[in-house]
Amino acid sequence: MPEERKEDPDAGNAGEEEGEEEIPSDILPLFFTSKTQEIFGCKGDEDVTEENPYKLIPKEAILQDFKDRAAVSDFHPAKQIILVSLQAQISLHVFG
Repeated sequence: MPEERKEDPDAGNAGEEEGEEEIPSDILPLFFTSKTQEIFGCKGDEDVTEENPYKLIPKEAILQDFKDRAAVSDFHPAKQIILVSLQAQISLHVFG
């Protein structure tokens, strides 16, 4: 019989250095290619900066990206979350 795994409260912090910002559990980290940044106007150090790290993207634009680029869409890992979201806009927060 397999051994029962116990939750380690520090397991989620493995590899984090002191002073690093911890990503909240309700946030899904995504990597955006330069093409996605161009399409959605969220280029690093231009559209989103350390001083202004937020960007709102209309949900409809993301849904269109699913149609246009399918599984290649950088939003694909969050597809189910976005599909069931009742929000008209999706908020991006760039962590540097």
